[in-house]
Amino acid sequence: MLQNFPLEFWIISQVVMDAALILVVFLVWRRFSKGPEVPKEAALMAVSRVLEPVLEESRKLAEAFDGQLTEKRAIINKINHDLDARIISLNLLLKRAEALQGEQNPSRKGGQQVQSDHVVDLQQKVVALDAKGLPPNEIASRLQMPLGEVDMVISLKRKFEKMSGA
Repeated sequence: MLQNFPLEFWIISQVVMDAALILVVFLVWRRFSKGPEVPKEAALMAVSRVLEPVLEESRKLAEAFDGQLTEKRAIINKINHDLDARIISLNLLLKRAEALQGEQNPSRKGGQQVQSDHVVDLQQKVVALDAKGLPPNEIASRLQMPLGEVDMVISLKRKFEKMSGA
């Protein structure tokens, strides 16, 4: 009975079966390739919902920390400013006391008065060289003074100018 069918029939039937098999494989592959995407998206959404409150809370904490840090910086700056003002006031009081002491004891023109005049003269030289625009390290080397002392004289002069100008 199989011999009654021509060879062309068998070839065409084989091609049709191959095409149907390829179509079935393609449809199965397409279905499985789309299937796992939905659970991935759902898992990502679930993770997103869990992480969103955590991220929001960490943002709030960071903002609170930043605010506290800014507040602490302002407090430190105010304390520094107040301390500098007190130092300037104490230096002025000390100079006034030295001047009054010099007026009360004109006979004591000994080594202490000469040393005080020398210190005031050095301070005036530092201020003059700073006004010329020389850097503190150059002023220190010219006057053979410690750099820290030169910086202190310059900063006190500037703060005194701010206080008298304000």
